[in-house]
Amino acid sequence: MGAKSKVYKDTLFNNNISFFAYTVLLTLVGAALITTSFVFKLFSPSKAIVVNDRVIPYGAILTIVAAVLLIFAVINLFIFIAKRQKRSFILFDDKVTTKYKKETETEIYFKDFYEVYRFRSITNKGKTPFGVMDCLAYRADKEGAWLVVLPTLKKGFKRNMGHELISRVVGSYVKERVTKDFYSLKNGKVLTFEYLLSDNKNRRDIFDSTLHHLAYKPLKEHSRLENSKIYCKANTHKIILELNALIFSDHKIYFEAADIINTRKVDVDNVDFIDTRDNQIGDIVEIIGAGGEIKLSVNTTCLVNGDLFVNILNKIYDEEIKKPIPEPVSV
Repeated sequence: MGAKSKVYKDTLFNNNISFFAYTVLLTLVGAALITTSFVFKLFSPSKAIVVNDRVIPYGAILTIVAAVLLIFAVINLFIFIAKRQKRSFILFDDKVTTKYKKETETEIYFKDFYEVYRFRSITNKGKTPFGVMDCLAYRADKEGAWLVVLPTLKKGFKRNMGHELISRVVGSYVKERVTKDFYSLKNGKVLTFEYLLSDNKNRRDIFDSTLHHLAYKPLKEHSRLENSKIYCKANTHKIILELNALIFSDHKIYFEAADIINTRKVDVDNVDFIDTRDNQIGDIVEIIGAGGEIKLSVNTTCLVNGDLFVNILNKIYDEEIKKPIPEPVSV
């Protein structure tokens, strides 16, 4: 008996809804013209125009125009079907594989994930066919092609199930890595996290939008060099995590037992699309000192491997910084 898996597939409407809309519009107009031509043929068959001494009935003209529109509708429909996303994600307990046009494309175990990045793709001045979307991009090595999961994927007959896949992928990845990376810190190593600063809105938007469009491309069309260039163009800083401290923007923050880790959400529904970057949409994780001062505040949607960072940070405080001191044994 094989391992249990769940399959998440593309939907017909992904990224090419305009072609579908044009197809529907052309079909409706063509049908209306055909109906009108029948009306002319039944009730006004004598109405016609003369072109080069040739009498052409109105009904015939409308039929020709309708036929042309319906031909364009069929062409649009074929373009829509040809351009639609063809990638499927197959989720297992220990890995996620992808297929493109039914051919196996990638097989990546969660323990081998290199980078996982959550983002909200906002294009066309803040509007997409599905509004603000929670997306996920992951890759297996530093210069590898990004695989992008959109919320519009379907599972069976259920639509918009991409959120479920994103949640399961992130949860499995974090579970696989958090303990391993924590013990790496205990052995004296450091972890580095890339932070995409939101003070440069255009660079961040370009990076997110480019990732969004990569969701519809086969991996063979992804340029590894171009992916790296896109990433480097975003304004990035590094968060260097140690067992007892972290370094961010050249400032070292030491962990103390009196610190409080606070995670808060920003309500995306109450913020205008245009202002989402400036208002730091996403989960904010803060380290608050004993006196109430904020020692660190980062937006996890700006942080590559942000979920892993938050979980490791909590594990450090729970098992290292705030661990109870054994009471002396009385003799």
